[in-house]
Amino acid sequence: MNKVGLIVGFISILIPASSFCWGESKHSIDEVLIQRMYLDTNYVFCGCRAYWGTNKYGLFVFDRRTEEWKNYRGFGLQVEKIIKSGNNVIIKFSDPGIRYVKSNLVDGSWIGCKKPIEEKKLFQWEIETNGIKYGVSADSITIMEDEYETVYRPNPEQIPPPRGIESFVQIQPNLFLIHPISLGTKIYSAFAVNHEMHTIAKGVTAFDINNKSFEFFLSDLVVGCTGSFVGDSCIIFPTAFFGYEINAQPAVGFVSFDPKNLTFSKWNGANLPEEPLALFCVEQDEREYWIGTDKGVFRTNKATGRCIHYNIVGGTVVKDSTPVHAGCGNFGENYTPIAYFLNKGDEVELIGELNEWCEIKSLVQVTGWVVEKCIKKKIFQDGVLSHVKLGMEYWATIWSEPNRKSLPPLAILEIKKGKEPKYKVIKKFVKTFENGQEEHWYALRLSTAWVNLNKLLYKFGEVE
Repeated sequence: MNKVGLIVGFISILIPASSFCWGESKHSIDEVLIQRMYLDTNYVFCGCRAYWGTNKYGLFVFDRRTEEWKNYRGFGLQVEKIIKSGNNVIIKFSDPGIRYVKSNLVDGSWIGCKKPIEEKKLFQWEIETNGIKYGVSADSITIMEDEYETVYRPNPEQIPPPRGIESFVQIQPNLFLIHPISLGTKIYSAFAVNHEMHTIAKGVTAFDINNKSFEFFLSDLVVGCTGSFVGDSCIIFPTAFFGYEINAQPAVGFVSFDPKNLTFSKWNGANLPEEPLALFCVEQDEREYWIGTDKGVFRTNKATGRCIHYNIVGGTVVKDSTPVHAGCGNFGENYTPIAYFLNKGDEVELIGELNEWCEIKSLVQVTGWVVEKCIKKKIFQDGVLSHVKLGMEYWATIWSEPNRKSLPPLAILEIKKGKEPKYKVIKKFVKTFENGQEEHWYALRLSTAWVNLNKLLYKFGEVE
């Protein structure tokens, strides 16, 4: 790609917006995974690093001077890294065709750039304290002084024995040190001792810089650590559980380790809400904590303790004659019928997301037909059938007419056990076959519709 084409390619994605994609089942619109973050005096950069099976929102930038968010279109682009380089911030994406974008921290301008020159790291984590560099690997700490290196590993008998296993030596466990941080004369790391894909011990290890020795402290709280920082004279570890395809769920929140009395506790110095959160990243300065979670971004003022929650709060149509579908099609926009059209600037209420579709609260009345076998419960008012609850095992098919041979179906509705949706009944139709058998159909009022993800701009803002 030539220089002009490269810049045009980058400009094409830097339209304020965001896009996303979940796999397998519908998810709430507030499940925004912020896994990459950089905090500057004037800006906060927040990125989603996601793959198939999780949402792909791209990049959000907050201007701390104007208190405004901008969402940059980046459908299918995972943010791999956000780093500062001089007066610029470099955002690295996973897409091989659109790899790097440079944002000027002085004037806020954007431009595509070649791969930035990054210092080559020998270790995943490198720490410098008292002028000496330390490299932390999974099972060791390396001291890099002048032209030689010294590697220190804990003696096997120092590693905490697994619970409930008699012979520790025979099972040959693996030690993993993660997210190291220096405090005083020690380097602290979260650790896990694994065996055959199972964690059999976990906690915090301390490497003494002076006598070059390791100490281990066990705790069940230290699980799924995603970072580390110093707060309230303690080591604080944010946590999250990771599952299939980088899907995530809450672990235990923040875990605090006190180096003085060697105790563990849950930490709420950031004044997060009581709702469990998966914590991915934390940035801070003298004024604020900024925390990336599975529910967007949380911002806490250190002086007042006030916590603000940011997430997607709405959507706007990007161009005229945008089609709105009664359902979401797995094979493109032609798979489900068009219910109506919206124009540029129309505001929509966002409900959920599925594959490459966004579910919205329908702005017009949409009617579809369902066969009786899909109905779990009938609800009567004054002896008249008013509503029904659908109760198929996973999905219920809604047709544009009372005929299962009419293709394509109007909509496919997701059914969750215990949360069967309720729909208003408009009318009833009895279909009689040649053999005299009857098939009962019900016309239902659908309250939601679907728009292709790329047809909307997504507003990121404060959540009440």
